[in-house]
Amino acid sequence: MTTYGDLVSQAAADLHTGFLQFMINGFDSPDHARNVIGAHYDTLCTLRSHTWALIDPQHVRTNLLVEQTEEAPDDIDRYAAGVFTSIRAINPRRIETPYPDFDFTHPWLDANQKLNAAADLLATHVGPHLSPRSEFARLVLEDERRQSALGTLAELTELQLAAQQPLGHRAIQAGIPWSTLHDWLPGIQEPLRRAQQLRQLVEQATPGHGLWDIPLNQHTVRVGQPIDELTDRLARLRHAAWALSYQPEHAMATLRDLAGLGVAVHAHAATLYGINVTAPQNRSQARPKDVPVDISPAPAEANWILAGGRAWQRVGADLHRYLAPAVPDPGIREDVLAVRQLLNDLLPLQKPIRLSGFHDAVTRRLAAVVNGAVGSMARVAEWNAATFSAMAASGAVQVRMSDLTGDEITDSPEIAATKLRRPRATRVEAPAATRAHTIALYKTVHVATTKVPSSAPEHLPGALVEQGPTLERAPMPWPAHASPTQSSIGRTR
Repeated sequence: MTTYGDLVSQAAADLHTGFLQFMINGFDSPDHARNVIGAHYDTLCTLRSHTWALIDPQHVRTNLLVEQTEEAPDDIDRYAAGVFTSIRAINPRRIETPYPDFDFTHPWLDANQKLNAAADLLATHVGPHLSPRSEFARLVLEDERRQSALGTLAELTELQLAAQQPLGHRAIQAGIPWSTLHDWLPGIQEPLRRAQQLRQLVEQATPGHGLWDIPLNQHTVRVGQPIDELTDRLARLRHAAWALSYQPEHAMATLRDLAGLGVAVHAHAATLYGINVTAPQNRSQARPKDVPVDISPAPAEANWILAGGRAWQRVGADLHRYLAPAVPDPGIREDVLAVRQLLNDLLPLQKPIRLSGFHDAVTRRLAAVVNGAVGSMARVAEWNAATFSAMAASGAVQVRMSDLTGDEITDSPEIAATKLRRPRATRVEAPAATRAHTIALYKTVHVATTKVPSSAPEHLPGALVEQGPTLERAPMPWPAHASPTQSSIGRTR
């Protein structure tokens, strides 16, 4: 999946390529030199546009940032605006500066397209008035990440400004008169100094990768390669869980589906550590004679996987107490079933990982996807808790009277009186204590998965583990008509 960092990295490579191209080969003619200089200014204009998209995406602070660039030298946003206001040739772009021909091609023009695409990618996460359109909107608008991205643009701007002097030398060699070149390429000492200062300021204030990992807010599924399909469907489920928190009406059945997915993801992640979660604890299992067996206990670093799986099991079992007035969201149900089937195909529960380490690229990528899925399910638990809270606030969380215990209705005289007068199958709004218990269970998922590794483990046990911890057999029934084996996983929504 394309990310903001992918596009900016490709643009940086194109800028370097364009610089090396004219440094090594020079210019074929004065027209060629004019076109390249025009592409040079087009790139500076694109960098300026991208910078303004980061510091003022709603175009409400333009005058403030421009007028006060000198008043706050440590303000990264204002300093970034000052870099481009100091470039006289593009502020505004002068008539005497050249423009590339419409049919001219150059790596710098390719970089412009990728920088514009990167800015558009960020715009897909934020709507009018900075309203969120995805779960990444908060990160896109976070000052520290946004300003860290400005540091990357400062480096690219510094690179492009530094190319002006050798660009002028090559243009003179191609036959451009000095008087014309003087009009085309005015001094760059001040903007270059500002770009360098901005880069240093960002490095001191906001260390990190900024917006590097922000993906495109478009959730299509690539079919044909199981790992690609698994990655895309997990990303789409993550987005759907976030969107569900904004439209929580009658989402109980969907919350059950997502809880079942949480159990499945953790169970299959356990196979990466050589844990057979299907084997009864303290019972040896049959194994192929030609497969080595490691009978040592499961590694301690795998405890977070099992704890997370058990936490999701408790959530799923608790959600089955509540009545679901509507069918599950069909799109989420399809993706959940498809992900479960893909996990069964790629990481069978009965066959824990058969390698002593991740020595091939495919297995390493699969491990990264599954570990990332575990981390995503922790966020899904947070969004699901918000969805459940919104449903509870609207009175949409109901239970049967017969499912309530005496302790749950102690603080609710109305429900206690109703239980005495009405039939046992009567539907009532879930008591506050019952709802609070469910929210607490969702929080345990996040607590249990706070030690998710940032990368795949370096060492795994052997093919099978005879004795080791297993996930509890908490009830997690799937409807008879919704078996994971009946999903259509080849269809792209």
